[in-house]
Amino acid sequence: MTTILPTDDLRPDLFVTVHSHLDRSRETARRRMAMAQEAGEEPTLPMVISEPVPDRTCYGVPLRIAAVNLPYVYCMVIEPGGAENGPSILDVRQVRFMRVNPETLAMIRSIGHDRVEEEDEDHDEDGIDCVVRSSGPACQ
Repeated sequence: MTTILPTDDLRPDLFVTVHSHLDRSRETARRRMAMAQEAGEEPTLPMVISEPVPDRTCYGVPLRIAAVNLPYVYCMVIEPGGAENGPSILDVRQVRFMRVNPETLAMIRSIGHDRVEEEDEDHDEDGIDCVVRSSGPACQ
């Protein structure tokens, strides 16, 4: 089961991913309508200003928290092979985080190692592609 991390649990060197985005406009609209009903007033439908659709391509991308300066979390993106890229700066008022399973992180880090070794075998010391040249002592 997925557990959303409380903001207080976010700390450097924790591996996380974005679970979901928060939709504050709907939450605020519901709260205002409930307050109007409690006050005995006729609830009115609020005018919702359309906000940009959140970028959901970040869902599931493994991140290492580099620093926390609330409301911002500075994350490094873990790329296949284990390299890190970033930082990606996320706002806890807009996203929810969850932990990344250690097995998933190990699998992401292992992707590409075999491919890199195979590519290295296909090149000699001069950087000449042995597959294209297909002759010479370095390729045999």
